Amino acid sequence: MPYLYGFNINSIQSYIFQTGKLKEIIGGSELVDYICKDGFQKMLGDRFSKEKLVQSAAGRVRYLFDNKNDLQDFVRDLPIKISKQLPGVSFSQAAVELASEMTYNDWSKLEKRLEIQKNIPTTPHNPGLMIAERSQRTGGALYKTVSGEEVDEAQFAKIKASTSDNTLFDKFIENASDQKDAFAKEFEDLLSPDQQSGWLAVVHADGNSLGKLIQQLILELSKNKPDQLTAFLRAFSETLDQATCNAVKIAFEQVVSPVYEQEQKKEKTFLNEKAFFPLRPIILGGDDLTLIIRGSLAMEFTSNYLKRFEEQTKLLFSPLAQKYGLEDLHQGLSACAGISYIKYNYPLHYATDLSESLCKHAKAEAKKLNDIQVPTCLAFHKVQSSFVENYEDLIDGELSIPKENRQFNYGPYFLQKFEGYDTIDQLNYWVKQIKRKDAPRSNLREWLTELKINSGSAAQLMTRIRQVSHKYEQRLPLHEPFPIERTQKDKKGEEVKKSYTPIFDIITLSSIK
Repeated sequence: MPYLYGFNINSIQSYIFQTGKLKEIIGGSELVDYICKDGFQKMLGDRFSKEKLVQSAAGRVRYLFDNKNDLQDFVRDLPIKISKQLPGVSFSQAAVELASEMTYNDWSKLEKRLEIQKNIPTTPHNPGLMIAERSQRTGGALYKTVSGEEVDEAQFAKIKASTSDNTLFDKFIENASDQKDAFAKEFEDLLSPDQQSGWLAVVHADGNSLGKLIQQLILELSKNKPDQLTAFLRAFSETLDQATCNAVKIAFEQVVSPVYEQEQKKEKTFLNEKAFFPLRPIILGGDDLTLIIRGSLAMEFTSNYLKRFEEQTKLLFSPLAQKYGLEDLHQGLSACAGISYIKYNYPLHYATDLSESLCKHAKAEAKKLNDIQVPTCLAFHKVQSSFVENYEDLIDGELSIPKENRQFNYGPYFLQKFEGYDTIDQLNYWVKQIKRKDAPRSNLREWLTELKINSGSAAQLMTRIRQVSHKYEQRLPLHEPFPIERTQKDKKGEEVKKSYTPIFDIITLSSIK
């Protein structure tokens, strides 16, 4: 009897961002990408067949085994093989016996079993004796000393993998191996060469309602074309991966490459003797994208990527839609993104958690507008406090005036205009205006501060700003600084009308250099 097998790497970002060293982060991302592609194939050896590979991307593998013996052997040996290639990683594996062809119920049953397995901790390999020396940055058992630093086994594997062929760059840069010297190896390499300090951004983007769409497509094919389901899922996975990589490639060529080429022409810089690409991919596969980028480029790159993701999924899914008779695929996919702006020495794991939280917030707001065809949007936040992980906590703590039901979290911002929200283009226009020399930037900062102290004096100050900078009354939201009202639920579950201002976001984004 055939079996549908599933393998998931749990908490990918936690594994990758376990330490604050860019080399180890790079190595972790390379290991995750490798294990789900070439690594999985090598672990299967002669038993591997591309026709049986259903899905392989972003820490997920789905594979068809012909018989129980092969499956049992693989499942039994996998923990040892994983511990050698990805020491310290947590993973789940499960399988479902198939009656004949795979069905919707089989797929759903496998996903449920994987969720159950996720709650069972992976037995650590080589945890070390209590008396053993420990890595100061991770607490893991000392494995080796690298460049004078004691590291554990997982750190060593990541450091070693960071010197590999950089397969993530291969996905969107032609002849990437010829440009290895241009790949940033330290966080400082991502900064502008003319600055000794600056802002970085962690970007996390994710497709909208992908799980729901896959379930619908599997259900439809299970009823109408069950013999084609496996081939379709393999083609869908490969096509989605290609669409994501194409979108990154276009955004990279249009936003990042021109900056790199311009900086290449400079003879000498403050921090470096040479130029580096101001971007480093961390996760790139399926519909998932996580990367670190120079702060000044993050908004332009992310908005460009989101546009291209819509275009590429619509373009590449059309042949699949025609071949398998799936109308839902013709429209392609949308995506949401979160951007957390940080200083280069800020702990990366906090920034990635915040980016995920921002992306989740953007999705929640977008689903209020259309839960079926979720529109594309993004949310962002500039970190100026010690440690921030959850955006909802930030809204309650830093971005609201509870007594007056006023909010500073004006976003998310959409590709297209929706009632009660503004577009990314509109935000960029406002930022361009506020950066003019005669714009009332400092006065608006003062107004934001005064809002939390005394709303009456803040209103008088805004009147004065409009009088002094009257030509900006149409260029910036000065006439009505709280132009939008939205109904939100408070902590008691009661609906409350809150008014929102974009001025905080405008000032924030204009300060990113």
